[in-house]
Amino acid sequence: MDYTFNYTTANKDFARSFTSVNTFMNLDSMRKFYVAYETQDFSLMQNHFLFKNWHQVDMFNTYLDEMVDHFLL
Repeated sequence: MDYTFNYTTANKDFARSFTSVNTFMNLDSMRKFYVAYETQDFSLMQNHFLFKNWHQVDMFNTYLDEMVDHFLL
């Protein structure tokens, strides 16, 4: 399987400004992600976040849930 969210792409994403629209690290991107996830809008996931399949989306959602459970609750 081809997973595009890897160490290299994660480092690039975390190095960007939190105000950048090209990063997951801003509220607008997170809002888009969760709305698209809830409505299962793969077109948005593919175009905005460059996910290649829904399995990647599920994996990223699981990752976010684990981060919230471990660090924010």
